Amino acid sequence: MLSGSCSRDVCRWRRRVRCLRRVRDQFNGVLWRFRTGSGRRDVPERYGPWSTVYSRLRARVEGPGCSRR
Repeated sequence: MLSGSCSRDVCRWRRRVRCLRRVRDQFNGVLWRFRTGSGRRDVPERYGPWSTVYSRLRARVEGPGCSRR
């Protein structure tokens, strides 16, 4: 059986993995938009809410290292 501190560490790790999986799914939604050229509201549900996918896209476009023309 797990001790108290060990089980807390496992719970933190599982939350982090779930969060990273959501971020990966949302980024895949951004890539899907680029591949298909669809509108932002047409993103399939498996990638998460369209508004979150859109905000990730905007963060990539307007983030550091990207220049405007």
